[in-house]
Amino acid sequence: MEVLAYAKQVHEQGLQLILADHQGEAWQEVSEYDESQRIVCLVGPEGGFSESEIEILLALGARSVAVAPNILRIETAAVAIATAILTRLIKLV
Repeated sequence: MEVLAYAKQVHEQGLQLILADHQGEAWQEVSEYDESQRIVCLVGPEGGFSESEIEILLALGARSVAVAPNILRIETAAVAIATAILTRLIKLV
């Protein structure tokens, strides 16, 4: 399934969309976060999402967050965003 169609489906189901983006808000500074809602993380392909894809994802309510100050490889980005979320959830419990 294409990522934009998937993101639209996720949005319609009321799930939180988090977009891993090195230019996004620093993960440590994310203040509004609904820990009771399920989360779907989107990690772009090598080279990142296109500007138009990012605009559409943000329009669907995706939150753009950075887990590192630089661009990570896709394998590393996926692990980093999952670790950040799990660390945040553990602190909330």
